[in-house]
Parts: sequence; C-alpha cells; structure tokens
Amino acid sequence: MTDLSTRQRAAEQALLWWAHLRQPGVGADVEQQFFAWLQASPVHVEEYLRVAAQAPSLPSLATGSPDPAVPVKHRVAGDRGPFRRIWAHPVSWGVLVGVLLSAIGLLPRPHALDTTAQPTEHLLTTRHAEVRTWTLDDGSVIKLGPDSVASERYSPTERLVQLRTGHADFHVAKGDRRRFRVAALGASVVATGTRFDVNLDEQRDVVTLIEGRVVVYANAMDGEGVNQAQASAAQPLVPGQQVSIAAGWVSVPTRVDLHRIEAWKQGQIIADGLPLAVVVREFNHYGHRPIRIEDRNLAATRLSGVFNARDDATFLAFLDAELGVEAVSVGPGLLLQARAPTARVQTTEVK
Repeated sequence: MTDLSTRQRAAEQALLWWAHLRQPGVGADVEQQFFAWLQASPVHVEEYLRVAAQAPSLPSLATGSPDPAVPVKHRVAGDRGPFRRIWAHPVSWGVLVGVLLSAIGLLPRPHALDTTAQPTEHLLTTRHAEVRTWTLDDGSVIKLGPDSVASERYSPTERLVQLRTGHADFHVAKGDRRRFRVAALGASVVATGTRFDVNLDEQRDVVTLIEGRVVVYANAMDGEGVNQAQASAAQPLVPGQQVSIAAGWVSVPTRVDLHRIEAWKQGQIIADGLPLAVVVREFNHYGHRPIRIEDRNLAATRLSGVFNARDDATFLAFLDAELGVEAVSVGPGLLLQARAPTARVQTTEVK
C-alpha cells in the first residue's frame, strides 16, 4: 500500500514532468531521465497518466511563477479519478508503461517516438572451425565461414550487412524494394535477388558473383546514396566473374571456377595452382595447431589438389610426399620447411 506522502510527491513530480516536457528544446537526455523516472515506480506511471488525462482541464501553466505547476498541484493531488485502482489488475507494470504511453498517445512531444533513430544492429559471429547459416528478416540467407564477424542492420530504405572479418556467402531474397548492400573493408556490393561470395583476404576484398547481378564499388558507402565518384568506379559483374578490391581500386573481372569458390561451404579446399601460403591460410581457419611458413620461395610454391579442410594431417602428409616439405613443431604451432637432403654415407670395404 502506498502512503499519502509518497503519492503526493509522485503527483507533484508527474505534473512537473508534464510541464517540463512540453517546453521547447527538450533534448534526448531529458527524455531518458523521464523514462527512467517512470520505470522507477508504478506510482509514477499512475500519477503521470492521471495528469495527462486531466491536461485539457488544467489551468494554464504560464503564470510567471518559478514553479509553473503550483496553481494546479492542489487539484491534481486531491482527485484520483478512474486511475485509483489501475494496478489491481495482475499485469506487469513495466509492460503497461510502454503499452499505455504508446497506445493512447500520452507522450507529450512527437520526437519522443524518434522515427529517425538508427535501426538496431545485430552481430553475427563464428568461432574457429565453425561454419554457420542465418536467415535474415527479409528471407535472405547468409553463411559465414570460420573466424568471421558480420553485422546486419535493416532500415526502411536499405538492407545492410557489414562483413568485418572472414568469409561469407549471400543468397539475397527477391521481392524486397530495398537495396541489399554488403560493406566490406574497402568495397560495397549492391545486389537484388542474387547469390554472391565475399572473402576478406588479408589486405583485399574478393567478390565473386554466383548468380544474378551485383555492382561492386571501390569504397564502402556509409550513407544511403552513391556519389558521382563511386558511380564512376562501379563495376558490374555477371555470374562466374570475380574481382578483387584493394587500395581503392577494383580489378578487371576474371572468370573463375565457381565449384572451387563454393567448396568451403562443404568443408573443402580446392587448390588449382594456388600458392601454398594461401592454402595454409585456409587450413588455419579449421586446424587446432596454426601452420606458418617463413621461407618466401616455399610460400609461393604453386599447389593443386582437393583437401578436407578439417584434416590437416593428410594435407601435411601430402606435402611431405609430393613436395618434400616437413612440418616441424615450434611452440604451439607447426613450421613448414623444405626437408633437408639426406646425407649419403660412403663406406669403404676393409680387406
């Protein structure tokens, strides 16, 4: 049961809040304080609702008094009206705060319901050796490779996914008028009803179109529009084409083997003349012991084959047998190096 003094203070505070929030120039910080006051007690909500309901019949607050609410404090404090037993119903008062204020329009200022606020951003992450798929709100599907971080933020005009690290495959849902944009380190990819692959490969972004249509821009766009410089640097792709973006430049599109590009989704690494360093980097997303190469010539050695990304033991055995490369334990990881030639021992028969 609430004592009279507590309710009296709540009534006076409610009236002061009502008067204050109707003044020009009220900022977001004040509104946050107001909502914190509401959430502090159900009595605050009840008294504020009662003040709001009686607002049309309250005397003018423009009295010139240091406390503009003085002329009506006595009236508000004495009349409980229909709100006297509002909390007798077994409903969470915290829910009623939002429901009542939004349903009957008791927020005193229109900008309290801020339609220009930034949409909520949702973070998508995968752990080491993990591959995971999400279905987004519009039905689009994103699959992240291991050690990847992305975020998605949908607004009334744009569906935005930011790929911060790692590897992602996108299947964009059709029928949504908003553009679908992927922003990577140095590139933006705009698509509709499309499947494409984006890989953040060290200092460059690699974009491959699988089906549909995309346009690649050399710089990630922060706003809703595309400026003239970005439009002039736009590079459309057709299925089967790939471009890389680095230092603000988009490469000339090249044809690639889509089966190789999509192999990671089946846990495979398909090397078709790839440098050994590139193949090792892919294995390091899955293996328990990091593999490194210090010899530049060895790192640049071209390699071909199909490998199980989770079976580095077989991969290391292949390197040993085919290239004469051994894996030496160094601390928690493995160092690849060319196997030293076996010394021939010359024996002399003694007679």
